[in-house]
Amino acid sequence: MFDWILYVLPYASRTNSLFFCGCSAHHMLLTWILLKLNPKISIIVFGDMEEPQAQDFFETGTVYGSGLAAWTKRKLANHFFNHVKFLVANERAYGIMQKAFKRYNWQGLVSLYPCLDDELFNEFGLQIRPWSEKENIMISVGRIGNYQKNTDMLLKALGKVHLKDWKVYLIGPFTDSFLIDKGTNINEYATSFFDANPHLIGKVIFTGLIYDQKELFNYFLKAKLYLSSARHEGFANVFSQAAALGCYIISTDVGGAKTASNNWQFGTKIEQENDVDMAKAIQMIIDDESTIQKRSRPDVNAFLYSRAITQKLIPCL
Repeated sequence: MFDWILYVLPYASRTNSLFFCGCSAHHMLLTWILLKLNPKISIIVFGDMEEPQAQDFFETGTVYGSGLAAWTKRKLANHFFNHVKFLVANERAYGIMQKAFKRYNWQGLVSLYPCLDDELFNEFGLQIRPWSEKENIMISVGRIGNYQKNTDMLLKALGKVHLKDWKVYLIGPFTDSFLIDKGTNINEYATSFFDANPHLIGKVIFTGLIYDQKELFNYFLKAKLYLSSARHEGFANVFSQAAALGCYIISTDVGGAKTASNNWQFGTKIEQENDVDMAKAIQMIIDDESTIQKRSRPDVNAFLYSRAITQKLIPCL
């Protein structure tokens, strides 16, 4: 709260726009104060929502309880949502939020999902590769071992696949923030995976976290497939990068996957916890990738930040 006083309020009159993550009571109060000091300021709010949070918002609104505190927050909420641009990335969450905004007669809801930083991409001198120049590589990017990412499902699927000359890179940090597979941590699970599948040593590769963005871009550029076994997502940035850089997506039906796969025209939807079907989808492409080469790929321009900002966000400000 003291950061407002030190770093935000003194510059309010000279600020053109301000970006918030989330819609807390503090953000609502700060928005009210800022607009009193500078009515021309544009306030953009990233509502990092998944479907359950949006549904709860639709059913209960932003105010719990009663009395003066609830009355005050209700007034602040009405002011807030009528004076900010509220960005929602997740497709289903956006649909629910449309109903919520209509119910409360609020304005300023915008569908905007994460995109490839094409300015940085171009600065690195990189170019999108045609399918013929990609390699027999699959990648998955995220926190390995995290319950949300469901790494054990992906590894179970890979254990059922004959990779031939393909390689799989699992990119991201090992994390034991959640235990997987009934209490086995990720280090033990990875060890047991290779014990059970010694033929996959050197073919399934844990890279660790990659800090170099150019190197990470190059993995997407080389890869033909992007794999995700996540249990839930808002709209993962990796889906946009995979779509923009030409990866076919094999994923559970989580936020971002449907959009990035061009409504599954350039992707395969896998049911949650179904490692058998995931293995079949991967194996089908390894055995005959011509089955996907003729499919309709998504429009690259739909996943570039420069386009998203100039065509979706700026016109709303």
